[in-house]
Amino acid sequence: MEHWKDLLEIVGTMGALLFTGFALFTDARVRRAQTLIEITKQHRELWIYFDEHPTVARLFDKKRDMNAHPLADEEVRFANFLFLHLRASYGAKRARVHTMPEHVEDDWREIFTHPAVCAAWDKMKHLHDRKFVALVEGYRQDVRVTAQGCQALPK
Repeated sequence: MEHWKDLLEIVGTMGALLFTGFALFTDARVRRAQTLIEITKQHRELWIYFDEHPTVARLFDKKRDMNAHPLADEEVRFANFLFLHLRASYGAKRARVHTMPEHVEDDWREIFTHPAVCAAWDKMKHLHDRKFVALVEGYRQDVRVTAQGCQALPK
């Protein structure tokens, strides 16, 4: 009878710990889902902006001659929106609250095959943190610049 009280305390403590663990696990899943929804929302808004501002479409001309057609302020602004979006996704991945979609790195490499995007990055990279700059520079090493434009190198 005397140990009955101790046993009840142990069972209660174990139950509380299990409940807390389950609550933390569930909360982590909810945060991951919320992060995915937010990143998707930002992605959608970014490309809606792109569609509403046709002057930024030249950013994705692979054969663009940067000497003949230098970057416009609006293009630099959109490119920075794009870089900030990539940075947010990268930060969420590093914080382990977001899992990157399959093949997203191929998409990022493709983005940096455009001369204007590379020029905008060169203008804006000093505003980003070292780890993100290193990540982007790694993607840029996978790009060959030729007279015909930029193209991704095979992996």
